[in-house]
Amino acid sequence: MDPESGEQTELLRGIWNEMKALGQNLGGRIDQTNARLDAVRTELSARIADTSARIDQTNARIDAMRSDFGQALAGVETRLGSELRSLAGAVQGVSELLRQRAVERERLAECEEDIAELKGRVERVEQRLGG
Repeated sequence: MDPESGEQTELLRGIWNEMKALGQNLGGRIDQTNARLDAVRTELSARIADTSARIDQTNARIDAMRSDFGQALAGVETRLGSELRSLAGAVQGVSELLRQRAVERERLAECEEDIAELKGRVERVEQRLGG
C-alpha cells in the first residue's frame, strides 16, 4: 500500500465515522421530532373532540330553542286567529250600525219633510179658519 492510499483510507474512515455519528444524531433528532408531532396530534385530537362536543351541545340548544319557538309561534297563531275573528265580528257589527244609521237618517229626513209639510198645512188651515 502506498502512503497516499493509506491516507485516503484514513480520510474515508474519518468521513465514514462522521457519517455514522451524524446518522445516529439525526435519528435521535427525528425521534424527538416524531415525539413532538405525536404530542401535537394528541393535543389537537383532544381539542377537536372538545370542539365537537361543544358543537353538539350548541346544536341541542338550537334544536330546543327551535322547538320552543315553534310552540310559541303556534300559540301566537292561535291567539292571532281568534283575535282576527273577533275583530272581523266587531267590524261587521260596526258596518251594520252604520247601515242602520244611514237608514235612520234617511227616515229622519223624510219625517222632517213630513212635519214641515204638516206644519204648512196646519198654518193654511188656521189661516182659512181664523182669518
